[in-house]
Amino acid sequence: MAESMSSMENVFEQLNALGFEQVSQALAEVITRPRKEREVAVFDFDNTCIVNDIGEIFSYHLVDGISYRYDLDSFWDLIDARDGRDDLRRMVEAIQCSSDPFEHPLYDSYRSEMNAIYTRRLEREGKRDCYAWAVRLHVGLGEDAMVELSNRAIDAELAKPLERQTFLTSRGEEIAVERGIRMIHAIRELFRLLDANGIEVWICSATNIWTVREFAARYGVPRDRVIGNRVRVVDGVLTDEIIEPVMFKEGKRAAIEREIGVRPTIVGGDSDTDFGMLEFAEFPLFLDTGTDSAYIEHATRNNWNVVTRHKLKVEESDG
Repeated sequence: MAESMSSMENVFEQLNALGFEQVSQALAEVITRPRKEREVAVFDFDNTCIVNDIGEIFSYHLVDGISYRYDLDSFWDLIDARDGRDDLRRMVEAIQCSSDPFEHPLYDSYRSEMNAIYTRRLEREGKRDCYAWAVRLHVGLGEDAMVELSNRAIDAELAKPLERQTFLTSRGEEIAVERGIRMIHAIRELFRLLDANGIEVWICSATNIWTVREFAARYGVPRDRVIGNRVRVVDGVLTDEIIEPVMFKEGKRAAIEREIGVRPTIVGGDSDTDFGMLEFAEFPLFLDTGTDSAYIEHATRNNWNVVTRHKLKVEESDG
């Protein structure tokens, strides 16, 4: 009994030092209690495990590098004509034919127009549609290429400052995108505590599964414990056929039930897209990023455990 109490006190102190003081007592009790059955913890990834959204940033990275499969009709079939598809395709063809695409006079316009497409579609169709569509845009890329491009993007964005970039489109829209990412040290250490105390750590993210697998591995999460949005793969190449459920609200809970098969002991998330799986947890852990007061009202109303994310220790830039 004394050993168990000491263990709980040790975990409590570690959680406090990491910035979890709002929930450290209750969380330490859950982490250190005796285990008779399999227990799991499931965490969202973007803006929960990291600062910013690697899914969105990965798409910006592909745009910057002219790395989408622009040579395929199946890619352009996914771009709505209302978003200037035909003009954009001609622009890309001109850039790709030049000796130095990145110095082409149209390159900046290309980046602005490509980055605007997601924002326009989001306003028309909503988050669920856009989450699935963003993964479908990887059509034609091989799985090996996705892994390589993902690690390049992660390394590059870890070295960048956290900043907002703005682009002005031909329609006069000002498109803002967040660049740079940071690993949240406190979350990585929490995962180590969970693992050391017999709780499996899983990730459930709306970002494409190939990118999240690579990033989650840097947190010590095995690649086979990552759930993410994905498309059907044929001969190692991504198609545009989405595999349900889409990781959005109740889709996350459905995926957890299918892939993991047990009710999570702990679920961590930061937005309304995580509510479905947070409601499923014994210990819902909501990370308040300060982006929407309605989220906190919902969490408080449901007696969830709330942590202010900016209090958690973040790792410094690799740059």
